[in-house]
Amino acid sequence: MNEESKYQAQTQEGSINIEELFQFILTQWKKILFGSALIGLVSVIYSLLLTNEYTATIFLTEVKQDKEIALSSAPSEFGLGFSLPGGFGGGNGLSKEMNSVIIMMKSWDFIDEFIRENQLEAPLLAAKGWDPVSKKLLFNESKYDSLNKVWIDKNFDVNEPSIRWELYKKFIDEMSIIGDKNTGVHSLSITFYDPEIALDWANKFYALANKKLREEKLISLENNILNLQNQISVNANTILKERLYDILSKQINAKAVIEASPNYIIQPLGNPLVPYERSFPRRTLIVLGLTIVGSLLLILGLMISRFITVRR
Repeated sequence: MNEESKYQAQTQEGSINIEELFQFILTQWKKILFGSALIGLVSVIYSLLLTNEYTATIFLTEVKQDKEIALSSAPSEFGLGFSLPGGFGGGNGLSKEMNSVIIMMKSWDFIDEFIRENQLEAPLLAAKGWDPVSKKLLFNESKYDSLNKVWIDKNFDVNEPSIRWELYKKFIDEMSIIGDKNTGVHSLSITFYDPEIALDWANKFYALANKKLREEKLISLENNILNLQNQISVNANTILKERLYDILSKQINAKAVIEASPNYIIQPLGNPLVPYERSFPRRTLIVLGLTIVGSLLLILGLMISRFITVRR
């Protein structure tokens, strides 16, 4: 009785002997070997067709801030019944500040502002690769005329809410912020076709976060200073005035320090370099994965095909 007859007999009896099944697979080794080689070749071609992407990473740490003095620290017997905005007098709050920055950097309005400010609509929606020789970004010319910097579709409006949302999703998919609770260091990573652009975006991204929070803090301090000056002018109590002058001096000093500090909340560690080594695609893993899965599916297909044949 040949191998096929044995397999058919076992199947007709309603059960399949594992040993006989394994022997049947061995009889198909030529088909499996040829099919696996073909799948491997297709996997290699597929992996080579994938566009290289590069990930720029910047390690960010929180800037140490001096503890600010709030009006709430004034003695209560003077009846000073107001507080300063901006969280004054609430402790150093470094973790809270950093969490606020991370949340802001992932928000739609902040990312949309970043995209608008740096005119990233065309790179995000129409870029298709990077030429390592000329070091220029390649565009899909059927969507965007890179020479004249205009969209091919005259009715295409990048200010449409749906387009803005698409831009946000594309950017957030290529950006990640991961924090280390033990060290307090956050890694900001941006992936793109052009490694130099990826690093440039990463630098500008955290810089915009610093700029926005710095401007908000300066506005808050300016309001505090005006408020303090007004309180000094209307209070006759000498002791209270001295206390208010002390607080005013600290607020003015804090304002001067922040004005001279472009890195208000976060600052980079070291000097990040252009990532000329690709981060995607991982061709070896792609080829191995596709070849293994394809070979298993091929074996399964042969078994199902034989089972259907003998059942008939």
